[in-house]
Amino acid sequence: MVIPFVLQISAAAGLTGWLSLRNGQQAVDNLVAELESEVSDRIEQHLDNYLDVPRQINASNHEAVRLGLLDINDAEQLSRTFWQQIRIHETLSYIYFAKEADGGYVDAGRQSDGQLVIEQTRDYVAGDFMIFATDSSANRTELLSVDPDYDPRVRPWYTSVANQRYPRWSEIYAMFPDNILAVTATQPVHDDDGTFLGVFAVDLTLSRLTVFLRQLQIGESGQAAIIERSGDVVALSSQENPFSQPDPEVEPDRIALADVESSMLSAAAIHLQESFDNFDNIHRTQQLEFQLEGERQYLQVTPYSNEMGLDWLIIVALPESDFMTQIHESTRQTVALSLVALTAAIAFGVYTSSWIARPIRRFNRASQAIAEGNLDQAIEPQPIREMDTLAVGFNHMTATLNELIQELERANDELEARVENRTTELREALDQLQQTQLKLVQTEKMSSLSQLVAGVAHEINNPIGVIRGNLDHASDYVEGLLNLLHLYEVALEKATLETASPPIKESRDDLDVEFVREDFPQLLKSMKSSTSRIQSIVESLRNFARLDEAQIKQVNLHEGLDSALMILQSRLRRSGSCPAIQVSKLYDDLPLVECHPSQVNQVFLNLLNNAIDAIRDRVAACPDGPPDFQPRLDVCTQKLEGGWVQVQITDNGAGIPYDIQSKLFDPFFSSKPVGSGTGLGLFVGYQVIVEQHGGELTFTSTPGEGSAFSIKLPIRLQSQSIASHTESADATSPVSV
Repeated sequence: MVIPFVLQISAAAGLTGWLSLRNGQQAVDNLVAELESEVSDRIEQHLDNYLDVPRQINASNHEAVRLGLLDINDAEQLSRTFWQQIRIHETLSYIYFAKEADGGYVDAGRQSDGQLVIEQTRDYVAGDFMIFATDSSANRTELLSVDPDYDPRVRPWYTSVANQRYPRWSEIYAMFPDNILAVTATQPVHDDDGTFLGVFAVDLTLSRLTVFLRQLQIGESGQAAIIERSGDVVALSSQENPFSQPDPEVEPDRIALADVESSMLSAAAIHLQESFDNFDNIHRTQQLEFQLEGERQYLQVTPYSNEMGLDWLIIVALPESDFMTQIHESTRQTVALSLVALTAAIAFGVYTSSWIARPIRRFNRASQAIAEGNLDQAIEPQPIREMDTLAVGFNHMTATLNELIQELERANDELEARVENRTTELREALDQLQQTQLKLVQTEKMSSLSQLVAGVAHEINNPIGVIRGNLDHASDYVEGLLNLLHLYEVALEKATLETASPPIKESRDDLDVEFVREDFPQLLKSMKSSTSRIQSIVESLRNFARLDEAQIKQVNLHEGLDSALMILQSRLRRSGSCPAIQVSKLYDDLPLVECHPSQVNQVFLNLLNNAIDAIRDRVAACPDGPPDFQPRLDVCTQKLEGGWVQVQITDNGAGIPYDIQSKLFDPFFSSKPVGSGTGLGLFVGYQVIVEQHGGELTFTSTPGEGSAFSIKLPIRLQSQSIASHTESADATSPVSV
């Protein structure tokens, strides 16, 4: 029963479907061929009309010259004639004439903004190129611009047709800076003796061809294009330019059809190149097919040429999917034929269907119950063998489904518990990470504090030692002078200086009064200088730390830089194999800058200290010292426009390796070895300059040559930066020295 029934239905449906498919496909092929031919014909007709206007204008002007109605030596008459012609024909850009004898040039044209202008070389000979604005009567109203040294006789449109007898089209070019494609129709002019007099020319923009193609209804999603034999685009129906222009200041480049964004047109160009090897091999209309993303595409290419030398190709591409209406019609025919074939089988199948439908209804009711959530369903044994096998499988499926749902519920409970535990662990890890970050920042602060204290101690120790050593001598000198004075007093009491002179002379010799007289002022001067240096160091320390000032204040950045250099003076001197580091200060006239002085000064200290380390690392890398190497540290300040100042610190040290430059400001990155500080100075400095003051901290570095760090600060802090700084100061201890 089953086998004859299946054979009858399959044979009838297959035969009718195959016949309908062939019929539908043939209808689609015919429709596409007609549509492609119609579109190509419309494009050809439009090209004929569009390109004929420049030819007719040139021919008309040439005939007017031949009849004596137009004088090529009268620039005023020519410009007014051209002006009237350009005003009538909106598709044209410029109409002009150039003389062979002296290079005279005159034109009338429409600029990109629609303004009509007249252009002419001065005195109607080669030379200055002048552009005039015009009024509604073709009168020249204003000289817009003058370009020197213009000779039309060297232009490509002129040389391509000079000394020829017939009109020609020029090569397509991009009009710059209007950035539109254009082509020039040229007409050589000769006198009755055949002497070449000059060239009439008309510039025609090709953008209107693109507008025409985009207005064409080519199926639902068909595309069309006009290209040259080289493959370069003339016009496209897709929404893109027929040229590319990466730089607005540079003349745009032509693009090939194979490089356009439209996947259909680019695939069509590639298929044509593969089929004909070269576009020059296409000599007649060709209808082709190709595949794009698994879908068949129809393609027609038609050559287009004229007597003025144009040789283009018209390409029309249509996807098969645009003609699904025909396919649907064919499908309806297939259904109709299938119904005829099935009618004979329905009578035979009614009985069989009713017999088979009863157990199927039972399966249906059980399936609906399972869909509603009642999984306790079972199908009793069936009299039909196939249905009985299906019932056994159905019962096994419901039992397995119950087990899977129970396992899924248990797995879901376990997953929720694991997610909750994992979330708790991640939250604890985040808290520990934040605490570690705060500790690292505090460690960096203490590291900077240690360096500062060590430098200050070293600087104060030397002048104190000088004072202490000289105080002993000063004490001896004063004691000797006092003794001498005492002897003088004793001698005076005994009434005669002569009787006391031997002991006085002896005491005076012991004291060496002449030496004391010369050395004591120098001793006092040394003590005074040392005392002044102590005061300078202490003042630098106070200016650097600024612990006695408000957090936000207008300060002189030069004082902070000088204080940092004073504190690091001991590191700038000669040490071992490293010669003394020369410091160059180039300060601009900076205004007072609103900032947190203590934190900004710490950034200066960190950057200067890192620069000194880099210089010493470069010296240490070469034990004998780099050849002709003079350690140098440059500190420059500059006032910038827009209310900003800049501080730049440059060294000629070891530089920063390229592989770590991108990580230099990361919060937990350090390039220093263990025991050489935390290495967080740049991260802290980035937070102070960028996040708290709204500035910029950048650098450039070349390994082996040196580094330059640049700090940009606003002269006046914005309210958001001040608020952010206040919140930061409340959250953690302020960065201080």
